[in-house]
Amino acid sequence: MTRCTGINSINEDIKRKRWKWLGHTLIRQKTRYTHVALKLNPEMESMRQEK
Repeated sequence: MTRCTGINSINEDIKRKRWKWLGHTLIRQKTRYTHVALKLNPEMESMRQEK
């Protein structure tokens, strides 16, 4: 049905926008907050602090 109408499903639209944002973020400087936030792993950080 979506092919006939030319309208994407909401899930496909969200996935496309996330990939677009990720590509935009990875192009930016590595010191930008968005780039640094991609590499954070809060669960691992909390595990290190508990030891």
